[in-house]
Amino acid sequence: MKTKYLFIKCSGEISESTLLVDAWVGTSAQDQRDHKFLMCLAQTSHDYYYHIYDLDVSRYVQRIDLSLKSVLNDSGARLLRCSMPVRKLRRLLKNGLFDEWARTYFLATRGLRRMNLCENHAYFLAVGRADQSLAMPRT
Repeated sequence: MKTKYLFIKCSGEISESTLLVDAWVGTSAQDQRDHKFLMCLAQTSHDYYYHIYDLDVSRYVQRIDLSLKSVLNDSGARLLRCSMPVRKLRRLLKNGLFDEWARTYFLATRGLRRMNLCENHAYFLAVGRADQSLAMPRT
């Protein structure tokens, strides 16, 4: 069984391009090491938020959502969210690739939402594009 945590990396105000990650932590030794890494990261820097997903975190996310909708003056605005294993999240952060992955995911999500695809299909295509962008050589 895995436990859900919320991870946010944001050095300023939360905006429409800020990615909220549902990180899934299992009981394996590797997952526990990755979890400890993220806990330390969040405790030593104000740019990171990492907490078990409980009722208080759910309310926090709801407040962010309402605030985003009012700031953008768009009731259809949605938080940018994704889900990944804690191992993948730690790897992206340690390799300095998280920002690039999040930016590609944001752009892909924004473009795919305009195509009237179902939410699940758009989500998996956006994750695939973000993963693929890291595998491609940079010019």
